[in-house]
Parts: sequence; structure tokens; C-alpha cells
Amino acid sequence: MITKLVPEINLHIYRYADVDSEQADSFISYLSAEEHLKYSALSAQPARQYLIERGFLRKVLAQCTNTPAENLEFVKTDSGKPQLAELESDSESMVRFNLSHCDELFVCAVSTCGEIGVDVESSQRSNQFEKIADHYFSDDEKEFLKQQTELFEERFTQAWTIKEAIGKMRGTGVNKTFLRNTTQVHQGKIVPNVAWLAEPVVTRSFKCDKHFMSFAVSGEAMPAHQVLVSGWSEL
Repeated sequence: MITKLVPEINLHIYRYADVDSEQADSFISYLSAEEHLKYSALSAQPARQYLIERGFLRKVLAQCTNTPAENLEFVKTDSGKPQLAELESDSESMVRFNLSHCDELFVCAVSTCGEIGVDVESSQRSNQFEKIADHYFSDDEKEFLKQQTELFEERFTQAWTIKEAIGKMRGTGVNKTFLRNTTQVHQGKIVPNVAWLAEPVVTRSFKCDKHFMSFAVSGEAMPAHQVLVSGWSEL
């Protein structure tokens, strides 16, 4: 299906409001029978968002794999993480993906260099950041967040997206123990705690207005990566 892929990561970002009805409706023909059932069971706004997410996911993966969007098949790993069905038979020829959404936008991260996780969050989504940090962050991380109170929300949000992205990359989800241990403070930044994770992991974070986005990928070296829309700055 895919051969000799160049290791890279592409981050596709879409805003629901930018997708008109005609484009959204065109995605209906992409859906599998199972996706059609889920789409039909949702109320109007969630259904539209689901259709846009699945439509763009299939469109992006179709371009990566030279496969018609409607012919793509998905399976789930033992931990419930979705992946292309072809990966089961040919692990050397692979496209991995992960999705995240927040407010008015969603992200489709596509990797040709192994498993990937992505998370996008708003720094204005809650007024409970300090309570959340007290419960889910390590002592060193809590101290780091409090060093500059004017940056607390931004630092918290970036750190949270890193933790979530690592959990999604591993396909194991997150819990209190994972969130407290999966990252650490190093040279003024929150980074993966590879000793605790027991595997090499690299991450990158980006910001656009109030939104922060991070991705995580297994490995010691950061592969080539790009955000395929303007306005996002790498942190």
C-alpha cells in the first residue's frame, strides 16, 4: 500500500465554521456503514462536527495512502486506539494518525514515523487550573507553574497537552499516576519523563491565540514536522 515513506509528521488543523454545508455533505459518501449509524444517531451540531472530522480524516489519509477515502478501513488496537486496518498486515508500510478537538477547531495529526498522539486545548477553558494542577501535577511541576503567575494558564495548558499527547500516543489513556509522572521539569521546560515512561519519547508544542497544541511520538530524535495552516508558532 505504501512504500519507503519519508519519516515526517503533518498537523492538519480545521475550523468547523470554515466548512460550508456543501463540503460537509460531500463527506457523507466517505462514511462506512458503522460511521453512518453513529452519524445518524447524533443531534444536529454534534453530527455536523463528527461528519467534518471523519470526512477530513479520510480525505487526508486517502492522499497519504493513494486509496479512495471511502475504501479506507479502520480497526482498533487492544487498548481501543483506532488505526488503519492495513497496519495489521504490513507494519513496515504505515501511516499513523491521531485526532483532537477543542472549541471551534480540530486537529488531525498524521505520522509516517510511528505512533503519534496529539492534543489541543484552550488556555481559557477553565477557572480550576490550580486545583487540577494540585491533583494531577508533580511537586516540581506545580512549583514551576507558580514561578510566573502571569504565565500560569499558558504553562498549565501546554503541560496538559503534552501529558495528554503522550497518553494518546501510547494508546493507554491517562490517570492520576500517569499524569503526575509522565513529564518533568528540565531546563525551564516541561518535557517527557523518559525514565518513568521506560521508552524514548519526543514532543513539540505550538500556540495560536488562546489554543495550545502538542504532539508526541516515540523515538529519540524529532522527525521533520509541520503545521499545515498559518498562525501557529512553535514553542
